[in-house]
Amino acid sequence: LPLALETQARLWTALTGFATLLALFAFMRRQVDFELAICSTVILASMLWFYAMGHINTLDMGLSNFLTLALLCFLSAFRQGIDPSEQKKCVCLMWGNMALAFLSKGLVGILIPAASLFLYCVCEREWKFLRQLHWGKGLLILLSICLPWMLLAHQRNPEFFDFFIVHEHFTRFLDRSHKREGAWYYFVPILLAGLVPWTLYAFAAARTQTRVFNSQLNLKLFLLLWGGFIFFFFSISKSKLPSYILPMFPALAILLALGIKDLAQAHWRLGLLLPFCFSLILLFYPSYLPVLATEFYPIEILQALSSGLLIAGAFLLLVTLIAYLCPIRWQAVVALALGFMLTMHLVFHQYEKLHPQFSGYEASVKIRAEMGDKLHTAPLYSLLNYDQTLAPYLGRTLTLVEYVDEFALGQKAAPEKHIARMEGFFAPWLEPQQQFAVADARAIKLLNTQQVPYTLVFKNQRYSFIKRLNQ
Repeated sequence: LPLALETQARLWTALTGFATLLALFAFMRRQVDFELAICSTVILASMLWFYAMGHINTLDMGLSNFLTLALLCFLSAFRQGIDPSEQKKCVCLMWGNMALAFLSKGLVGILIPAASLFLYCVCEREWKFLRQLHWGKGLLILLSICLPWMLLAHQRNPEFFDFFIVHEHFTRFLDRSHKREGAWYYFVPILLAGLVPWTLYAFAAARTQTRVFNSQLNLKLFLLLWGGFIFFFFSISKSKLPSYILPMFPALAILLALGIKDLAQAHWRLGLLLPFCFSLILLFYPSYLPVLATEFYPIEILQALSSGLLIAGAFLLLVTLIAYLCPIRWQAVVALALGFMLTMHLVFHQYEKLHPQFSGYEASVKIRAEMGDKLHTAPLYSLLNYDQTLAPYLGRTLTLVEYVDEFALGQKAAPEKHIARMEGFFAPWLEPQQQFAVADARAIKLLNTQQVPYTLVFKNQRYSFIKRLNQ
């Protein structure tokens, strides 16, 4: 069950990530040539943030995929000399992908393409592109895909409109209640780190020429506006998460591929300084272990990573040398990209040595064994914290105690399904029946202070699992 669950949960992220890469390759192969197609594809695949998000179970990769498909369809629709019937087909596909982006994560699936095109028309003072979007058929496609699902969701859940449109869009954007706020520069380090190993080539992307594209558009300007709007829009939002800027990376991959293609050999080699430094960080990992060690990450656990990280560092150093010496640019790009991806795979694989201490799966195995046939019947609380992976692994819900976060609307609609304060937890916990709870360090301290009886079953780095026996 856990293996099937993990596979199902991550399958959508993996499939949409690969679909983005395939679509980018097909677009660049048709628009330009094979070398730029393979370069842009492997550059995107090896960007640290795109690679990492391909392994994380979120909706953002699906949104990014459909937004990228909408972008590529739009760019294809306005290449020079395109047949009107083919242009209409590309535009209709753009509308369809915008609809799928909306179903993936809401109004941003429509806002990002619309705002990018509007800003482009303003900058270029050219409005003909808006007139060629086949608005009648496009809106029909959009509504026919989105509306049935929205009506069905509203029929089954009357609070759907308020939650999905008002709460998850406008309230999340304008209000800090989700506690996802960040400074105006929140996404700057995420962008710079997310572009690794290509970060130092960003100036080449900004200076690149897009004449190789036979396009009616100023392609460079449009791609910069696309990425720039995504970055600006989420930077001013009151709710920020690192994954929000993922849809800008495919556009940047195109610009990077074009910029690196025409880069002087000396500048190309200078840009390799970043993967070289990254390899040294991995190679010298054992020397700064005492600095990294904390109570949460004890040095004994961190030492277990040393051999794998040393191998990854040595491999990346070798790959960087190959890219430095390779005389053919597109082959050097492919070597660095594939080498960096394999390095990241080796690094990420080391997490397997950490995860017994932090994984919800490992905790769920112990909880299942302890609760036995009472897994789905006995009360199970989560005190002052909530591990989002536990519920799907256990196949049941937990009663939240003094924990709100993103559950405010649900708790308001069904107050009987949570306990607002720890003080309200003591009475049901003392009832004469077997009960269980997941408690963080703060909750355990409070229970001890109030002399509330419990039995510790197990403890990991994140929380303790406790039980109350029949009295």
